[in-house]
Amino acid sequence: MISAGGTREYLDPVRFLGNPSTGKMGVALAQAGVHRGAAVTLVHGAMEADILALLPQIRRFPVTSATEMREAILSAFPAADWTIMAAAVADVKPAVYTPYKLPKRELPDSLPLEPVTDILAELSEKKRAGQRLIGFAAQTGEILAPALENCSANN
Repeated sequence: MISAGGTREYLDPVRFLGNPSTGKMGVALAQAGVHRGAAVTLVHGAMEADILALLPQIRRFPVTSATEMREAILSAFPAADWTIMAAAVADVKPAVYTPYKLPKRELPDSLPLEPVTDILAELSEKKRAGQRLIGFAAQTGEILAPALENCSANN
């Protein structure tokens, strides 16, 4: 199983917090898995149709939010031998969702946020013996020390 693309955390039906992830890294990993004979499941956020067209033989689960991604991944995880988390999953979401487009005059001066569940951390707790779990994280600045810290904390 591979995750790809970014998640969108909606404030109202037309505004969201997100990131510019294209999903190309996850798609490349999925293609490599298929090339090596694996049955690949791809759980992905919003992605361009031409990128998804590269994966006709892969079982896909399109999702929008981090919550939807978590549910799809947890559902498929028990059967996965390998799970590669390449998606750019949100860390936070708006604390309040409004089911209608907020007029400009009603937009908050500050946006209360709440954390979303760390899917990779949850999977590491549920991982069975022999199951492989790989995670990626976008970083700026010093990248090696935080990566090594996360590896030793999650072993």
